[in-house]
Amino acid sequence: MANRILALLGCAALLAGCAGPRERIVLLPDKDGKVGAIEVRTATGTAELKEAYAVARVEGDKLAAEKTDAAAVAQRYGGVLDGLPARPLRHTLHFEFGSDRLTAASRAQVPGIQADLRQFPAPEVVVIGHTDAVGDAAINDRLSLERANRVRDILVEAGIPRDQIQTAGRGFREPLFPAKAGTPEPRNRRVEIKLR
Repeated sequence: MANRILALLGCAALLAGCAGPRERIVLLPDKDGKVGAIEVRTATGTAELKEAYAVARVEGDKLAAEKTDAAAVAQRYGGVLDGLPARPLRHTLHFEFGSDRLTAASRAQVPGIQADLRQFPAPEVVVIGHTDAVGDAAINDRLSLERANRVRDILVEAGIPRDQIQTAGRGFREPLFPAKAGTPEPRNRRVEIKLR
């Protein structure tokens, strides 16, 4: 994801330390330019790739670190990259206190989410509801699921088949912003939507 690696080029065998034919592992930035890291090992060495377009070249059990650039990657691997599935899209909608009613700002986001859905011919949608830590756990569990179901209904109205949408409620167990029990935190009153 953040460091899409050309695993289709035999990376798994290299990571296991197996000697084999000539291989190249290229660390790519994600869509936002963020880069992760990967460690490539052979029987005779290790290379840590931490920068965009860093390369580990393996020939048998010999390992060499190199650098490439976006243009060279596009030229060499363009067909492979074009064949990768679309990256999941994520959206977060927020809710008014104690209800399954979207905030005004979140209601304004709905048309953009519906436009994103049109990019996926057969989308899989995961909708997870959350609450803040105010109130009883059982009530928050129920409310978080109600929020997820409310967003599912909005997506169904936009033309997504109900059976392509999974919903779940997490109550207040997975806060984005830690807060003491009983303290309202509007940023935790949310539904996370993952489109793929």
